[in-house]
Amino acid sequence: LKYHRHSIVFLGSGLWLPSLQKRFDAGTTQDRFLKRTMGASDASFTPYHPYPSPDTQLRRQRLILRAFVAVLFVAFELWRRRHDTYRQLNPLMKVLDAENNTAMEPAHLSQADMVEPIHRRPPTIALDDKRMILTVSLGKEAAKRPLVERAYRSARGPGQFKGYFGVVTDAPENRYAKLQENDDRIYIFQVKEDDVLKDIHPKLAVQYFKTLLLKYVSEVPELDSVEYFNYIDFDIVIGENIDGFDAMILEKRIQAQKEYFAAHPEATKDIPTIYFFEEIDGATKKEPFHAGQFSFDRNSEHCFRLWGKEIIECFLPHKYTLSDQIAIARVGRALDAGNVTGCKLVTTPRDRYILFPFMKEIESRVTKTFIH
Repeated sequence: LKYHRHSIVFLGSGLWLPSLQKRFDAGTTQDRFLKRTMGASDASFTPYHPYPSPDTQLRRQRLILRAFVAVLFVAFELWRRRHDTYRQLNPLMKVLDAENNTAMEPAHLSQADMVEPIHRRPPTIALDDKRMILTVSLGKEAAKRPLVERAYRSARGPGQFKGYFGVVTDAPENRYAKLQENDDRIYIFQVKEDDVLKDIHPKLAVQYFKTLLLKYVSEVPELDSVEYFNYIDFDIVIGENIDGFDAMILEKRIQAQKEYFAAHPEATKDIPTIYFFEEIDGATKKEPFHAGQFSFDRNSEHCFRLWGKEIIECFLPHKYTLSDQIAIARVGRALDAGNVTGCKLVTTPRDRYILFPFMKEIESRVTKTFIH
């Protein structure tokens, strides 16, 4: 209505014109009757018309039409400039644009030998082609429930996410066919039998697939452009635009990369990193990382190998646990102790971006980027 109110006025006036003509004709007839009854001559009698003449109405309609065309032109011009404005307003693009002008590679490395950091690559690929949301849905019960569809719709709706969406699943191939029919940016990764852990608790067997995400993505050439990933459990929904969260993660990644290259001038590649939210009361518990949502990139494979190894070992009799969070916490402690190297686990405050809603939050309709 904001952009088409002039056209509504124009069309309404067009419908109103015939009725005005009838009323004008009626007024002319009344004038003639008054002349005869009052005996006034044509020269001395000035007819009174309570409504504008058809000519006046036509001039007004022409003005309205010109105004309508002008509004259409302005609306088209605003639409044409929307793409350029998006780069200026989008928080993630602000970070990318700022860092594209910042040199941070080790100076002594040649261009041929250097593995160029992610954010320094020429921005020839659209931002949406570089991002992907992944989830895992395994088991018959999971296939029966519409949780994947809910997570997907929340990403496309409130999340305003236009990148790729992927599901690792053992459900029948046609289970998510309807989603793929309407969206060519959704990928269904069928679980391979060799990746299913047999001699382990089913819960850990499902959680183990979180460590295989990059393996499945790397097998699809169409996804080679993707560099940034967000994993969410399939019961998580996205409640607001995800660009702000991605911008925050990218800023942390850039800062960590600067610090790493400064401390290791001989390095040619950034250290593998995974970004987790802090778990509820994580500082006082043995599980400091919330494994229901985490962010990573193409360079995080080594961290996933360490995590997968700990998930398998977590089921051994002498340290029996059923939690991928305890497994990644063990990796963190091993890294802190120097027992393993080549990986970095980063925690981010959860208050701003993730919500574990209780009845109070539900009733007050509080929302955040991730709702678990």
